[in-house]
Amino acid sequence: MTVKQRKQQLIGRAVVGSAIVLVLCGMIIGGIQQREDGKASEMIEATEDVNRFDMEAVTVEPNPEFENIRLYDVPLDESLQLFTLVECNGYEFWPNIVFAMMDVECDFDINAVSPKGAVGPMQVVEKYHKDRMELLGCDNLSNPYQNIKVGMHYLAELWSEKQDICWVLMAYRHGRTDASLMYNSGIVDEYALEVLARAAELQREMEEQYEDMESLAE
Repeated sequence: MTVKQRKQQLIGRAVVGSAIVLVLCGMIIGGIQQREDGKASEMIEATEDVNRFDMEAVTVEPNPEFENIRLYDVPLDESLQLFTLVECNGYEFWPNIVFAMMDVECDFDINAVSPKGAVGPMQVVEKYHKDRMELLGCDNLSNPYQNIKVGMHYLAELWSEKQDICWVLMAYRHGRTDASLMYNSGIVDEYALEVLARAAELQREMEEQYEDMESLAE
């Protein structure tokens, strides 16, 4: 297959996928917001304790105060999940999208290093975020807590610039310029589509957990 044919194939997929994205975004924005609002007070109460986590630690002893917080069924340490949930709550961003990004980016491998130098669960490239790291008091992207903190700050920054989740995901992966070129051409790339699909799947799984627990409580 030639480069031109491959490009046409990707464009075709993206155009067809745009309709899917609209549905997925609706599921994410509607369904997640409803569930997350219910957890807001619990997350706010937990924020202070989670922010005291040792930034140099890889694991943290379970805290009984977090027992009522619903965790996702993903292969990520409980303390890292809690830390991510608190970061998402602070930025008012959807946690299942963040966990979907970690899954698509590196299969939740906190030690992942890409050929281009992207590190950790959020696949952050240090040379592009040195000022951000200094601002946040982070100096080691191999530390998963710092990695998530820096990645979330960047994600929130992109969202503040353009509140369109498709553009945000493409900008996170490819940079603002390339993302805008694709977006303005009506293209949603395979990465964004994959993240949104995985996020919708995580949302469904979380809803099933709620339903199961509500059934047991009856």
